[in-house]
Amino acid sequence: MVLLKDLAAYLDQELEIAKVVGDFSNGFLVKGVENVQKVGIATNATFEVINRASSRQVQFLLTHHGGWSEIDLHHADEKKRMLSESGISLYVAHASLDNSERIGTSKILAELLGLSVQGHFADYCAGRSGSYGDVAKQSFGKFVRRISRVPGSELTCFRNSRGSVHRVGIVTGGGYMTKWIEEAALLGCDTYVTGEGSMFGPIYCRERKINLVYAGITATERPAVINLGKELGKAFPRTRIVAIPETFF
Repeated sequence: MVLLKDLAAYLDQELEIAKVVGDFSNGFLVKGVENVQKVGIATNATFEVINRASSRQVQFLLTHHGGWSEIDLHHADEKKRMLSESGISLYVAHASLDNSERIGTSKILAELLGLSVQGHFADYCAGRSGSYGDVAKQSFGKFVRRISRVPGSELTCFRNSRGSVHRVGIVTGGGYMTKWIEEAALLGCDTYVTGEGSMFGPIYCRERKINLVYAGITATERPAVINLGKELGKAFPRTRIVAIPETFF
């Protein structure tokens, strides 16, 4: 068992939450019971995840997306009410996790895909949410097969270069901004990986001759959230960390 305030303080420090600017769905959002024995980990604070957390008697839910009133509309308040009634706290590691140079969403996915991370790019909420680095030279097809092994991935691929894949830029989630793709290209990346995007990404990548892979938002970001849960478990060994199954979007 651990105190709620100690969990929140640890996450605030590890994620350097004070450095985040402009993300109001980040950090400690809902306060539940003071004593925590079980922590649930998921990417999205959906009704599905909240119900599963409650049925598993979770007291502290750690997610990457906590919901936004302008996106979830009236569901945002309803989810907070459900959590409060169940005594479950909600801590959201959104921009703070995206921008972490040590355990960020793009950094963890990059390592999972075999990249030797060289640095970070893609300005976001006063940090940088993208990672880039080198992989052993391989065909685009081989690299795509490696991405397909990430749990929950659903790939849409655009091959725009005839050469081998060697340097890859990654911005997980909704990393569809063409200015971020341009940054990756200027860093020498031949391939760009993100969760989802619009039609403009494929057009820009074709004209820029950089490969593009959309792999799904939840699939690209869940590995870092699960990793954060493991870090939390090491810091607080008397708590039980539970990965909550969720639908991939």
